[in-house]
Amino acid sequence: MAAGRGGRHSPARRSAGRPADRHTPGAAHDLAAEGMVVCLGARDHGRGRARELSSGGADVRFVQLGVTDQSQVDAVAREIGEEFGRIDVLVNNAGIGGSRPEVEETAAHDFTAVMDVNLLGAVRTTHTLLPLMRMAEHPRIVNVISGRGAVCGAASGDEGLDASGQAEGVPE
Repeated sequence: MAAGRGGRHSPARRSAGRPADRHTPGAAHDLAAEGMVVCLGARDHGRGRARELSSGGADVRFVQLGVTDQSQVDAVAREIGEEFGRIDVLVNNAGIGGSRPEVEETAAHDFTAVMDVNLLGAVRTTHTLLPLMRMAEHPRIVNVISGRGAVCGAASGDEGLDASGQAEGVPE
């Protein structure tokens, strides 16, 4: 999430097409480089890379956030709202892989945790933070999806974040 002190360009457009992985700084680095304050949410401080990303003078702050816990999402919204009053860019990047049992051994419960983080986590976070995003002049949402999700989205022609990394703006 990026809030306050906007950069020279639209950071969502510049970072949305760039793939993020464990070896590249990704969207948080790009948004901070544009002069934005980045609130980097993670379940625990060890998983968040706020300290590492702040070492170059960027303003990257860790916020405790488990996207499966609505109370944590609410707390982050309050914290950011009180300090900044808006969110310019929301990057939904939480995701887990889950198990991959053989098809004949697969049951619906095999997907419960994955859906709670990968799908419902983005829904919870986006829904809760939309009021703060509506306070920004040009808010953007970037949904980062897995390679498997990108293939499915591209094949079905779904709207939203497509395989090329194009993102839609916040609904009015």
